[in-house]
Amino acid sequence: MKRLLRLGMAIFLGAFSQIARADYQPSPGTNAVDFIRFDWHDVARNRDVPVKIYFPKTGSNLPVIIFSHGLGGSREGYEYLGREWASHGYASVHLQHLGSDTAAFDVAGGLLKMKSAMQKIIADPQNTINRAKDVTFVIDQLEKLNATNSSLKGKLDLSRLGMGGHSFGAATTLVACGEELPVVTNSLADSRIKCAIAMSVPTPLNGPHSSSAYSGIKIPVFVMTGTEDSGFAAPRDRRMAFDQISVAGTCFVNFDGLDHMTFSGHLYSREGDKDKKFQPLICAGTTAFWDAHLKGNADAKNWLERGGYIKFIGDSGKFEIK
Repeated sequence: MKRLLRLGMAIFLGAFSQIARADYQPSPGTNAVDFIRFDWHDVARNRDVPVKIYFPKTGSNLPVIIFSHGLGGSREGYEYLGREWASHGYASVHLQHLGSDTAAFDVAGGLLKMKSAMQKIIADPQNTINRAKDVTFVIDQLEKLNATNSSLKGKLDLSRLGMGGHSFGAATTLVACGEELPVVTNSLADSRIKCAIAMSVPTPLNGPHSSSAYSGIKIPVFVMTGTEDSGFAAPRDRRMAFDQISVAGTCFVNFDGLDHMTFSGHLYSREGDKDKKFQPLICAGTTAFWDAHLKGNADAKNWLERGGYIKFIGDSGKFEIK
């Protein structure tokens, strides 16, 4: 009889857990969002690091997301992500990397000269090094900010810290999480980062055929790309980080028809339909990932692992998780 009771209870709990897993659904954030800008200066490197921080107007103990823009971007970009994450109870810190920011587009001589200048910026390893050091500097500044700033004092929970980035920002993210660099002897990883999202990952600096570029990354990473995500990397390079990182919870999504600029937003209205289609899917997946790994939300974790996100994106892409 006891055995039957235990069996019945197990069945009941199993059914209950299925119901609980169904409770997690993508939905608009409920928090009103504010933002603040800072123009910080790293005295040790004599380098400016501007930031823009999105945060909910109310609440405390906010998990923190650092976001790194792509080549030619700035702290003003990816606003749809900053507002989305802040509306769900996160502080989203968008930093600007001088030397690979909007100045990359300020080149005389037309499109060919601009493309050549951008290729030189990417090829110069010092830009990658500076970007990774910007990340550590910003985290240090946030610790000070959390102790002194009137708007954010005591509101940031830097023990729950994630990082995301797009394109060159995805490379920055992975280096800050432990990607190997052939040009430095010491790792540039910051151990305070607990999970990461990498959109449109470029070819790793130690080569497209490296079998160990990402072996030093020991945290879960969500790698995102699309079937039309062309640029400075081959399609196989876009998923290499997912293939090499063995940490449970590491994810990969390949959206059908998404191009490189969909993650940041297109400059031309004729491409706006892609933004309208894919950005809600990006927001849903990334928010669930942050909820699972920064808030410890078991329902969000199950939604990702047990088919919830696959069902949500439907025929708009393919999703994998370890």
